[in-house]
Amino acid sequence: MKERLNIANAVKALLPKGLLASIREFTGQSGMYYRYGREDNVPNLIVEAVNDSPTARLCVSRLNQFVFGKGLKDTSMAEVPVAPNATMEELIRLAIEYLNYTDGFVIQHKYNNAGESARKYIIPIQYVRKRVSGDFIYRPGYGDELGTFMYSFTNMIVPNYDTVRLMSPAEIREMVQSQVKKHGEQLGSFQYVYIPRVGQLYDKYPMPTHFSGLPLLNADAGLALAENNLVSNTFKPQVVIKTSVLDRSQPDERGLTEYDRMVEEINRLVSPDGSPVMLLESNNPDLVGVIPLDTKSRMDETEKATDRIKKGVAMLWGVPPVLIGIDTAGKLGDNQEMVNKFKLFNLTLEERRKILYQAFSYAFPNFTQEAFELEPLSLFDYVPDKVIDRMTDEQVREAFDIPEPKVIDDIEKSTSRFAEFGVGGVQGILGVQQSVSDGIIKISAGAEVLKVIYGFDEAQAYKMLGGSNDIQQGIEANDAEQGGEEERKVNEHLKTLTGKQQQQIDRIVRKFNKGQLSEVQAVMQLTSGFGFTEDEARAYLEIDEALALAQNTYSDYGSGVKGNAKRALEYAEKNGWGSCGTPVGKERANQLAKGEAISLETIKRMYSYLSRAAEDYDGGSLEKCGNLMYLAWGGKAGLSWSRNKLRELGEIDE
Repeated sequence: MKERLNIANAVKALLPKGLLASIREFTGQSGMYYRYGREDNVPNLIVEAVNDSPTARLCVSRLNQFVFGKGLKDTSMAEVPVAPNATMEELIRLAIEYLNYTDGFVIQHKYNNAGESARKYIIPIQYVRKRVSGDFIYRPGYGDELGTFMYSFTNMIVPNYDTVRLMSPAEIREMVQSQVKKHGEQLGSFQYVYIPRVGQLYDKYPMPTHFSGLPLLNADAGLALAENNLVSNTFKPQVVIKTSVLDRSQPDERGLTEYDRMVEEINRLVSPDGSPVMLLESNNPDLVGVIPLDTKSRMDETEKATDRIKKGVAMLWGVPPVLIGIDTAGKLGDNQEMVNKFKLFNLTLEERRKILYQAFSYAFPNFTQEAFELEPLSLFDYVPDKVIDRMTDEQVREAFDIPEPKVIDDIEKSTSRFAEFGVGGVQGILGVQQSVSDGIIKISAGAEVLKVIYGFDEAQAYKMLGGSNDIQQGIEANDAEQGGEEERKVNEHLKTLTGKQQQQIDRIVRKFNKGQLSEVQAVMQLTSGFGFTEDEARAYLEIDEALALAQNTYSDYGSGVKGNAKRALEYAEKNGWGSCGTPVGKERANQLAKGEAISLETIKRMYSYLSRAAEDYDGGSLEKCGNLMYLAWGGKAGLSWSRNKLRELGEIDE
């Protein structure tokens, strides 16, 4: 009985609740702080368990991919420097990875002489503990699974970013000087970011959902090893050979005994790397024989367990199993369950992006949350075609958040037209609507497609895309007076485009808009691959040379450029320009801060100055003229935008 109790207690200690034993206050060498689990090592247990589980790592990788998506919507923000040799995009990627591993991360702020947060880094959450007083204990590299954090505290106390934000520049300089004197380096302040959970003091540290599934993660790691061993032995003869008692004392002319000759014969028959053969000797002659071992049932059971465990691990992160290659179309069962998994996955992505937007806008007060918004990926592109084929149109719209078709006033007429196109045609029209909604193509280009390819008149086309055409006012009334719409010639191939084909066409448009495809290449791909005529392809791509020539000013430089210019103006308003800059540079700061359109010549001057002055910019205090004026002209984000814009316009080749 006592032995059973010991076993039960040992098992209980391995469960998450036993490992955690609640987050609670504890007094260490650095004062009262909150222990992160019984041994103060929960985050490292989580990280190690994830790293050991192939399925868990795949789930984290998928989450990293889908949370980051296509990157920052405001592309000028991507190259904004946040630290020496580190950009905003790199900082966001690292934050996402830690968020998906441990449900949290720490932003370290380091300050310049003006008391501004000038450099930012991501710190692993396992290196940080919260003190009851509101600040933090910091020990890089500590907190391993043996619990060394608890026994190795030193007085590396780092203030809370919330507190430092309220301090004056003089107080911040004094804080930095004290840190450098005590630790040999600036520690700055910590901004602790995490997803809070419900439970005793769970508002202190992140406690990810997958922590409750540590046994599943460990089982997945064990199965990977078990499968390797099982597969490596599957094709070898696995038998038990039973013989009478073999002589070991009388050698033959070769010096081999009866037992030696049996072993020699077994080695000759089986594989040279050592097969699982057991030799048994018995005095009972009735037991002599060869008994094969059945491994198929073992493999079948292992396969079932593997499938079950992998799905369980995917569920902990809310990742649909089909995205990590587990489910196939034949195993999906109820399609509605698949739809629900995708909807939950989208909610997970939204929750994590929201945390990032809030954290980064708080860390970079000169920028709004919109500056950090990420362009999502389309789940539609990552689901196998055979899975989508088994779903109804309604389920596809629900799972991938595709909008319902726009309602046309003349229901009877629209019904007859849609019946003419069939399911594929309707999916193609939905794709055009989605492309306009996402800003991939303009509404005028979408309307042209619906007119030329699908045979709608102009008023209908604009209505279906949620807009109106002022040039065509009164066209509906005119049609009514004439007794109906004119019969149109419709490209029979294009009106049956599927939703998947529409996605592929959108990729061509994106590459063309980014300059990755020339006009000739884009038109050729649309005509050869999708049945477009050359006129239809040009209409879809909105190639209009006269319009391009008329658009000689540009204002698409994004919030990164505007934020840098605003920061320079705010500093100058408080402290004056001093001897820094020229009237041209100051006017440029006002233009960029307001988001005004600038000419091609101005973009050339902007690129020239920012390229030339980059060596004078170190990202430090704005008391230095080189730093102040570099931001006035848009900073690193301005250099990136002007370079890309000049490339786009064919002004530079670099």
